[in-house]
Amino acid sequence: MTVRYLAKARTDLKAIASGDGIDWQSTGEKIVLVSIFDTDYVI
Repeated sequence: MTVRYLAKARTDLKAIASGDGIDWQSTGEKIVLVSIFDTDYVI
């Protein structure tokens, strides 16, 4: 897993993972895009 901290949060956070287009039937590692927003929906 790779995590990049681009800024410090000033509010509560909401994380949304997108599994669209991923072949969940195959084995192995998966790359899943996760977007994190604050309460003002700023990434």
